Amino acid sequence: MGDHHEAHFHPNTAIAAIYYVEVPGTCDLDLIDPRANIDYFDPGITFAGEGRNFRLRCAPGELVLFPGWLKHAVPEFHDDSVRISMSWNLSYNIVPAAGPQPTGSGDSTAGSA
Repeated sequence: MGDHHEAHFHPNTAIAAIYYVEVPGTCDLDLIDPRANIDYFDPGITFAGEGRNFRLRCAPGELVLFPGWLKHAVPEFHDDSVRISMSWNLSYNIVPAAGPQPTGSGDSTAGSA
């Protein structure tokens, strides 16, 4: 009881993943607005959803995928039941496609009769 995970992100991660195995009802996941300085300027107007954090209520069997750069947190858990989730990071390497490779000694007349 009382477990939580402070706001963080996953460096060098293309996609972060969380699978909810067992939770009593739902488990909360907070997604933090990625615009770090949004709270330092008030132009007097707002747009839909601007400056808001979103709380997802995740149920057992759900898989959540989001960009690794997106700051997120798990709020404090107030239940005596078991909460089990698995998380992992997905990344990739871009490998150039292998094109035609030269053969022979490099002499353009090699193999000519």
